[in-house]
Amino acid sequence: MISIICGGKIMKKLGRAIFLVALMLIFFTVLFVACNTNSTDNNQVQNGNQQSDANNDTNGQFIVTVHPNNGNSTFKWTIASDIPSIEREGYYFDGIYLDSTFMSATSFESLKKTGIKSNLDVYVKWTSHKHEFGSWHILIKPTHISEGLRVWYCSLCDAEKYETMPKVGEHVFSLVWTIDIESTTTTDGEKSHHCTILGCTERKDITTIPKKDSDGSSTPVGHEHNMVLLEKVPATCTVEGYEINKCEECDYVKRTTLPVVSNTIDHRELLAGEKCTKCGYTSISNLRDSVLMYNTSYDTYCAEYYGTIVEKDIFEYYNQRINLAYLSDTIETIARDSFKDWISLDHIILPNTIRKIEENAFYGCSLLNAVSIPDSVEEIEESAFAQCINLEKISMSQSLKHIGKNVLWGTKWFEDQPAGLLYLGNVAVAVKQGCLKVDAIKEGTRIVADDFFAGQSELSIITIPSTVLHFGEKVFDGCSNLSGVFYNAINAECKDNLFENKTSLEHAVFGKNVEKVPEGLFAGCTQLADVIFVGNNVTEIGASAFFKCSKLAAIIVPDSVTSIGESVFECCNGLTSITIPDSVTSIGSSIFSGCSSLENITIPFVGEKAGVTSSDTYQYPFGYIFGTSSYTGGVATKQYYYGNSTSSTTSTTYYIPSSLKSVTVTGGNILYGAFYNCAGLTSVTIGNGVTSIGNYAINSERGFRKTQQKISNNIENSFQMIA
Repeated sequence: MISIICGGKIMKKLGRAIFLVALMLIFFTVLFVACNTNSTDNNQVQNGNQQSDANNDTNGQFIVTVHPNNGNSTFKWTIASDIPSIEREGYYFDGIYLDSTFMSATSFESLKKTGIKSNLDVYVKWTSHKHEFGSWHILIKPTHISEGLRVWYCSLCDAEKYETMPKVGEHVFSLVWTIDIESTTTTDGEKSHHCTILGCTERKDITTIPKKDSDGSSTPVGHEHNMVLLEKVPATCTVEGYEINKCEECDYVKRTTLPVVSNTIDHRELLAGEKCTKCGYTSISNLRDSVLMYNTSYDTYCAEYYGTIVEKDIFEYYNQRINLAYLSDTIETIARDSFKDWISLDHIILPNTIRKIEENAFYGCSLLNAVSIPDSVEEIEESAFAQCINLEKISMSQSLKHIGKNVLWGTKWFEDQPAGLLYLGNVAVAVKQGCLKVDAIKEGTRIVADDFFAGQSELSIITIPSTVLHFGEKVFDGCSNLSGVFYNAINAECKDNLFENKTSLEHAVFGKNVEKVPEGLFAGCTQLADVIFVGNNVTEIGASAFFKCSKLAAIIVPDSVTSIGESVFECCNGLTSITIPDSVTSIGSSIFSGCSSLENITIPFVGEKAGVTSSDTYQYPFGYIFGTSSYTGGVATKQYYYGNSTSSTTSTTYYIPSSLKSVTVTGGNILYGAFYNCAGLTSVTIGNGVTSIGNYAINSERGFRKTQQKISNNIENSFQMIA
């Protein structure tokens, strides 16, 4: 326990003074006894001894006066005595202090250990609760030459408890080498044995690691290698081979690549059992644009694939024995399970014609160490390289549009990654051991894998960068506590509705550079109440983007938007008012179907798209934006209009919310039957942008009070429906 004593120098000086006085008293006492002084002097000496006994115990030790602060009287204690037990009803002992203001802490144990050089007063401190200390917080790390300091904090009050940490003592060096500097083919590296004591950076046995050989292996110093052949897989006319040699005296292993044999012979032309005169391999199977070659001298196999697809189990009996594989530049797809559990496959070169690698394609290829995925690849499905336990070097296609879940699960690359969000280049591939409560996909990411955040229930707020182009499936599946989204992707494509049915989601913010709101982005987010567009660059809102966002009461659509997909606000039954800006030129059907609380609306035109005239087909009426599906609060409204012909009309029954009373149309042509039978409306305002009103645009059965304001083509600026 650390003790902090204020005024230590003063106490030391006072101790020395008392000590000198005591010596003088003893000296004069002996002198007076020796000289047989008179009784008066003896009485003085006796009084002096009595005074000394009042300040010291019977053994001449200094006295600690304890102030218990528990209602009892002070008492005296010496460091030679047992530590006293002090209690106070209803309180917990909280230590002793050298002052009554409880600023300088000490302890009975510390006083016994270090001793005292004068009489002391100590004061007991009490607390109304028992401290609950968590883990130690290290303030000063101990070293080999100095002590450290750590502290406990009570979780119930502001109490602190400090403790010194002893010096770490002698170095304890690891027996395992630590690579301090990796060697390369041009520079030496360095290794050493490190001290294992926390905070110590001492190392010994610093040793140079020689430059690597051209094949990337390194040669230890100390002796000439006596190499023996461990394995050889001869090259074929299509694929490089290799051989592995090991030093008999040490663990040095060298792998050498054997170049492809120069040849113009097409192995597909060989008969079964016929040997290639160039590479020495014999054809043992020729099926469906695939050839299996065998080297009898080294018992090695090579599979060759032509055509457009690598099929599974063509050479099923030999799968686990095949060492090499050749894919021609006609291959476009590696089918599901094609190379699954090919445990002898050492390496493979993927041609720049492959577009798709299907599920489990290379699952369990335990010898694969490196794979280069060409830029032609656009899709990699689930677990394509999973459980390739030695796979540590992967380069990713720059044309990739979709990557499945668990593609690299169980690889050495995956196991070597730290916990958190894992990236391979610009691809977000997986989350390892959980994510943060407030997290962000890093800027520069282009692709997000299937199930990337799946099951991350701790995730509360996520930020998506502007660079993301493609989202996989079920990216946020199981994120049950997700409450906020900062969406910055400029023009991303989603495999499914990205945040569908996230009922915990309450807030969404679109960044200033966003151009497209993907289809179904927030479909089924029933608690989504706030949607904010920071910028003015959005041009498209995809179909069903806010479908069933029932808590959404209002939204400001940016005046940069030109296209709104179908059912965008369908079943947003909390929506009461909305303005579709004049910038919009295309509106999907049923965008307001089920909006049973909608009271007023402003639209740039009536129908599907801007610019439709009386000579065009599909002159959809006002009910088009409310759809044909019935819902509670929807009024069946039969409307007549010109559909696929301008020579005769057709009719459709739409369901317009009974709550809707006011409509403003800012532009376009209000054509035949536009508001026919819309009896529930009490106000329709015609804006200056409207150029014409067709026959039967409004019910002839109802009376209208027309304004006196006219425009050049005699179209009234506005009129009111009177109930």
